[in-house]
Amino acid sequence: MLGIVLIDDDNEMRSDLSQLLARYLKFEELDAAVALESDGSDFRLDLIEKMDKFTNFLFFLDIELEKGNNSGFDLAIQIRQHLPLAKIVFLTSHDELALLALENRVSPLDYIIKKDMAKMMESIRKDISISLESEVVNTQLDENYFSYKIHNKYYKIKAEEVYYFESLSNENNIVILHAKDKVIEIDGNLKDIQKRNETDFFRCHRQYLANLKTATEYDHLQKRIFYGQKNQIYCPTSIRRAREIKKMIKKYPEKWQNLNFSK
Repeated sequence: MLGIVLIDDDNEMRSDLSQLLARYLKFEELDAAVALESDGSDFRLDLIEKMDKFTNFLFFLDIELEKGNNSGFDLAIQIRQHLPLAKIVFLTSHDELALLALENRVSPLDYIIKKDMAKMMESIRKDISISLESEVVNTQLDENYFSYKIHNKYYKIKAEEVYYFESLSNENNIVILHAKDKVIEIDGNLKDIQKRNETDFFRCHRQYLANLKTATEYDHLQKRIFYGQKNQIYCPTSIRRAREIKKMIKKYPEKWQNLNFSK
C-alpha cells in the first residue's frame, strides 16, 4: 500500500486536502491511504520508517514551511537520504520557488502551485497514479513476488505460492489465479502474464498458463501438471503442448529438478 504524507503549515488547506484525498482514495478503491499529515513542526521521519503496512510513500511537501527548524527543501533532502524510493511532490504558492525545487537534487516527482484546489487535486491524482504504477514495476522486478491488480488495487503474493492461471472464455481481461491457499480473479490476460516470467510460466493450454517452477508432478497420460504436497491441485495441458513440456524441463533442469514424471 502507498502511504501519502501531507506536510504543510497552512492548517486549513492541509485539512481540506486531507479530506478530499481520503474521499478520492476510498471512492476509487486505490491501494493507498493518508499515512500522516503535519504542519512540519513535529514531523519525525523515524515514525514514517516504522509504518510497516506501507510499501512506499508519496510526500506532498510545502516548500515554504514557517514552523519548525527545517524548510521544505531540508525535509526533502532528509527524506531522500532515508527513503530513496519515496516520491516527493513540492507544494508552493510562488511559481519562482518551483524552479528552486528542481535545483536541490532531490529529484521531485512534481511541483504544484497552491492556488486553485480543483487544479491541485487534478495534479495530485496524476501523481498518485504515477506512484502506484511505479510500485507495480518495482514489485515485478522482485523475483520473490508476483504482483497483480484487482480493479484499482494492487497486491502481491510470494512467487513460490503461485500455481497456475486460468482465463475465462466469457471475460476478456479477467484471469483466475490458482495459488497455494487461494483462488482469486485478477485483472489481466495470459499473454501479458507470461511475458513477465517466460522462464517459469508455460502456456500449457489455450486457457491455461502453468508455473512449472512450483509444479510437483506431471502425468503424461492424464495430461496434467500437479501442485501441492498431496498433488490434489492440477492444471490441464493440451496434447500439442504436452509434447513441449519435457523439452522445457530439459532446457532448464536446475529450475525444475524436483518435478516428477508419471507415465
